[in-house]
Amino acid sequence: MAYQPRLLVNAVDARAKSVPDSPWLLYARSSLWEQEGGYRTITWKQFANAVNRTAFWLDDNLPRTKPGRQTIAYLGPNDARYYILIVAAAKSERRLFIPDGRMTAEGLASILKEVECCAWISTQDQFSEVPGHKSLVFPFLEDILAKEPNSSLPYPYDKTWEQAKDDIVCIIHTSGTTGVPKPIYHRNGFMSVWDSWNNIFSRHHPRKITYRHMINARTLTTCAPQWLAGLAFSLNAAVFIGMTTVMLPPDMNMTSPLDRRAIMNICKHTGAESILTPPSLIEDFYTDEAAFDFLKSQKYVCWVGAGLDHNVGDALAQHTNLFPVIGSTERGAALSFESDDTSMWKSYEFVPEMGHRFELVADETYELYVDRTSESSLFQCGFYTFPHLDTINTEELYSPTIDKNGTKRWISRGRKDDLIKLSWLAKFHATHIEDAIARHPQVAAVFVGGEGRDVPYIIIEPRDWTRVGHPNMFVDEIYDTVIYGINEKDNDEIRIPREMVTLSDPDLPFKRTMKMTIMRKEVERMYENHINILYLKSGKKQMNGTAINGHKEGIKV
Repeated sequence: MAYQPRLLVNAVDARAKSVPDSPWLLYARSSLWEQEGGYRTITWKQFANAVNRTAFWLDDNLPRTKPGRQTIAYLGPNDARYYILIVAAAKSERRLFIPDGRMTAEGLASILKEVECCAWISTQDQFSEVPGHKSLVFPFLEDILAKEPNSSLPYPYDKTWEQAKDDIVCIIHTSGTTGVPKPIYHRNGFMSVWDSWNNIFSRHHPRKITYRHMINARTLTTCAPQWLAGLAFSLNAAVFIGMTTVMLPPDMNMTSPLDRRAIMNICKHTGAESILTPPSLIEDFYTDEAAFDFLKSQKYVCWVGAGLDHNVGDALAQHTNLFPVIGSTERGAALSFESDDTSMWKSYEFVPEMGHRFELVADETYELYVDRTSESSLFQCGFYTFPHLDTINTEELYSPTIDKNGTKRWISRGRKDDLIKLSWLAKFHATHIEDAIARHPQVAAVFVGGEGRDVPYIIIEPRDWTRVGHPNMFVDEIYDTVIYGINEKDNDEIRIPREMVTLSDPDLPFKRTMKMTIMRKEVERMYENHINILYLKSGKKQMNGTAINGHKEGIKV
């Protein structure tokens, strides 16, 4: 019989039987956890029992009135109840929709209708209702975990992988900040790919592969349960490769800077020896010697959601295993071989089972495509999201490089929409310039654009407006110390004139995703008038206008 991976619900039950008292997840009630008795442990047996209780609770509160799988929505604190509900919904032939809490009322109503949601579940401590939907209050986490007489009866589930691999387990969504949010459906097979990856680890042994470091590792994750990274690692990596998750307290999250000492204290108390986080936390730790020494001591540091500053990565890669989560919400994660050349920490050599292919789009710049392989149902998450496709265009750009062993690897050059093409066809990567300027200690964020214009523009968001002083002097200092250097290092076609650099509007803070990355299209829309004024004042041409000064005399872009 051909190999078949395990289903999520069956794998949870299997761990509950084989290692019942081993930890699945460690959590705290709040950021005052030291006064509340410390961090608490949920064992695999407790997790499986909580899933069974929740599945029965769903049956009791949501009797089926028609054939088919019910869709339920849940919005609550950032704690383990998300993961319990996902598995319980799958086990009871339901699917869980997870809103991120940032949608407009209109956007939420639209997507709830599209996914055919029948009930809105919240919690007593974060109660919410949605008009037109049955409202349920999910019990407190401690109540779900509590041992009560006859409360640990197994919930029946007898589907095979072949029968259930295409069943939708959970639904997440696009941001919906500039329009109607779109649902993204994750199926059983999408999640079970993580089980099949154990085969890849064996096939290519002894080569190091990303995520293999997570096997049986106790890892602090700063990723919220609503993120795919939160779901993937606290569930998939835990269930299928044995990672133990340490969650942040529910009232600590990445929407504001995390306290370095608090993070280190959590790791010390829980025994976490590795960390999974957006790069902003790593870059913040880099500014503090003690905090950065702490990162160096970790068994691995994995970043997710955006690029990591190269100076920070170069310093950290000498001391620990440093690697990213590669992939997307729709395609899931991908595996890459690691190089023993530590300078290659920012490069990838994707394992062949991923089906990655690169096509040249410009000088030394390639676009990544993912082709369906003969083993796609085992190893490729993305084709569960796009079952009708044989090739997925990622719109991600890479350039080739060679490590010290002569092996060809690939360095990310950002997304295709990060590649700015000027009116006279010169191209440059906005993120390269943004990353360099963002290293300035007084800069919080940078946005670079100029698609279809004669020259680029730069909008700088200060870290602290009270320290800006005179705006022109603030910009002059950054231009002289950072941007001038970029002009000198780049070829003659990448030059940024001073008059095209400005500060952001304090009343229009850059919009960010939950992972704190800038929402490029939204920022460009917000600043459309500001950008047009920049070009008018500088005498440069508008998007579809005529160059006032003719071609670029004196300023090369």
